[in-house]
Amino acid sequence: MSTPIGFCTGKETGHYHHANREKYKLKAETSMEAGSALSDDQIAFEKGFGRIYKFRLTHSHLLKEETMKKSFFNQILTLMFVQAFILGSILLCQADAKTYKFNIDTFWGPGYFATKNAVLPCLKAIETESNGQITFKPYYAQSLAKDREGYDATAMGMVDIYFFTGPNYETGTMIRGAIFSLPFALPLGKENVKAASRIMETVYKDKVIQEIDPNVVVIGWGGLSEYRFMTVNKVEKLSDLRGVTIRSSGGYHDDIIIAAEASPEAMSPGDIYEALEKKILGGVFHTYAAQYGWGTYKPLKFATNLGFATFPYYTVMNKKKFDSLPDNLKAILVENFRKSGAETSLSYYASEAQHVPEMGIEQVVISKEATKEFRKATIIPVWKKWIRECEGRNIDWRSTIKSLEAAWIANNLIPPEEWVDLSK
Repeated sequence: MSTPIGFCTGKETGHYHHANREKYKLKAETSMEAGSALSDDQIAFEKGFGRIYKFRLTHSHLLKEETMKKSFFNQILTLMFVQAFILGSILLCQADAKTYKFNIDTFWGPGYFATKNAVLPCLKAIETESNGQITFKPYYAQSLAKDREGYDATAMGMVDIYFFTGPNYETGTMIRGAIFSLPFALPLGKENVKAASRIMETVYKDKVIQEIDPNVVVIGWGGLSEYRFMTVNKVEKLSDLRGVTIRSSGGYHDDIIIAAEASPEAMSPGDIYEALEKKILGGVFHTYAAQYGWGTYKPLKFATNLGFATFPYYTVMNKKKFDSLPDNLKAILVENFRKSGAETSLSYYASEAQHVPEMGIEQVVISKEATKEFRKATIIPVWKKWIRECEGRNIDWRSTIKSLEAAWIANNLIPPEEWVDLSK
């Protein structure tokens, strides 16, 4: 027969007291002695079959110790459960963390300074900040698609991310965004590159976005360094450019060259050096950094210290691919490509600071009078041409200029009065 809980037989009684004597702190060595030393309320003796002793314990030290042990044990079990739950949740999240791999087609070659110092660090930062959820497969020098084709390929999902130079190369197709290519539309100089990117982003979101393909999202805005006249013969005033053939990147840069009474000529970088040596070209309208990078600077002897414009570009992404990202990854992507726009410009200025001294090109300081002449000759005619093209499409050009003006002021800069006055 089993013994009920709380009871023990005569044989077991002596063993029970012997084992627990210290816990009770009793001096008695027998159960009877223990009974006489304790109150009747603590221990009751009952006689029956097999001499059974029943102990009723109320405030004993043993009960307290056993309670503490059970409480401690329960705490350990609870802690182990919580730790297991947290670890399981982490492993589950890691297992469920979706990864995204995007191809990206850059404007420059893999060894070009803008690629090494701006684009690749941007991609690396995104991969790191996303804990590897976003990775990239880069393609270089528009090897997937060229110019407008790359933009269209991005809209169709064939290209995920693309450096689009449409505001400059695609004259007439994106007339609102072309404002960034106009002379002195954006602040120039190394000290203003971040402001220039912010101005582009502000005006884009305010006015330009409506001309962007709905299947495309712009995630970055940037430019290069200053475009200036670099020539074989010295140019100190506007008339020195009259009739000179100047290599142009196209777009409204053509109109700047024409306004300066020179002749624009489209030409691939590989043909520039020979054309300069053979006097087919008298100069280029470009950046120091690009001429050094292309190796076409040696026939050029002079450059104006006056910059006229930059070369704006967008970083565009297929909208469906962009929308596939959770909000936290979207934020990481946009923030880093936003920074990359300014870093691209800074990479150009850094290259120029390093290499211009060895290029052997004399920088001609244009006088104040000649500077005013250049500005007057280029700003008004080129901006008015842009206005006419806007009017031909029923585009509210005046509000776009006002948006640009406000963006300058918001960045604590004074916009050029020549184009500000056009909107009045």
